Amino acid sequence: MIKFLKKHWRSRWERFYSNSHFHLIIDVFGICIIIIFAVLLIYSYVYKNNLSLIPWYSNSHQVIDLNNPPLELDFSTEEKVFKSGEGILIKIKYKNNGLIIIKNVKFNFLSQNANFSISKIEKAGDNLNADNISFNGSELVINSIESAEAGEIDCKIYVKNLKPSDRVLSLGAQSEYSLGGQLIKKNNDLAELVLTAELTVNSVVYYHSPQGDQLGAGPLPPVQDIPTNYWVFWDVKNNGDFKDFIMRAKLPKNVELGGGRSLLAGDLKYNSVTRQIIWTVPEIKNDSGNYRAGFEIQLIPSASDFGNIPTLISGINYYAIDLVSGEEFTGGFDDLTANLDFDKINHGEGRVVSQ
Repeated sequence: MIKFLKKHWRSRWERFYSNSHFHLIIDVFGICIIIIFAVLLIYSYVYKNNLSLIPWYSNSHQVIDLNNPPLELDFSTEEKVFKSGEGILIKIKYKNNGLIIIKNVKFNFLSQNANFSISKIEKAGDNLNADNISFNGSELVINSIESAEAGEIDCKIYVKNLKPSDRVLSLGAQSEYSLGGQLIKKNNDLAELVLTAELTVNSVVYYHSPQGDQLGAGPLPPVQDIPTNYWVFWDVKNNGDFKDFIMRAKLPKNVELGGGRSLLAGDLKYNSVTRQIIWTVPEIKNDSGNYRAGFEIQLIPSASDFGNIPTLISGINYYAIDLVSGEEFTGGFDDLTANLDFDKINHGEGRVVSQ
């Protein structure tokens, strides 16, 4: 072997190297390249877990979760409660701390509670680059983020509640992108949000019930100096638990509280000095029955009421507290009058006539 190498060297020297060193330089460079390739192949075989040092190698099948990924992300929301059917405003801040462009960054939002599901995500505001950011169902995609680039995205998340009794949403966000042939995923937990409860309160007055039963007594339309009795009904429909429910109103001077009562929940009181009626219910449970109060009132029109439509009850308002979120619910109603706006049979029969 040594004799063969010496003979080969002498042959090339006499034929090429002695006349010009160019061929020598080319052969030496080629030998160096071969040696470098051989070293790298040996290295790649021995140290399989550090293949990132080989610039042309990419392990595209390895899924990793880096503790310090090059893409810095921050998810936040200022909302603590949200309403059914309304979007939750989420702010996404990002920054590429790496040296190369990050492409195809995907964001998916998910509920960590099986009783909620994410229905869609959409942009909030008009300051987004539509060419670089897209929304597809429940997924948000950034096409590319340049090195050292930072930005902010405002979006809205829409959630479906699959079980009304469960109102606490644990919202999470998942980011995913490829870098150097590696798929990088990261999960981010957002603060818990509470689905706001729903409270529907009604205030009506009848002479005949919706079923046609006569509840009131006396002349219709009302006659000056002659009593006419009506029934006022207050009721509550709810989705969620409430506490400290209060509903109140006042009776005008020409209206008195009658003797009839129909109370399905809570306590009904009347103060004859302030002429205030107060209905209180300490707790209103979700899906636990009817919450209703009914009471009789009596109108005796005076001479000043002649030709007018008297007010039967005024200043109607209510207050309650959502037991889960602590949110206060308040509302009010227009005055109920002798015109009987909710009475299908006697609607419009409220103008006082003379005897």
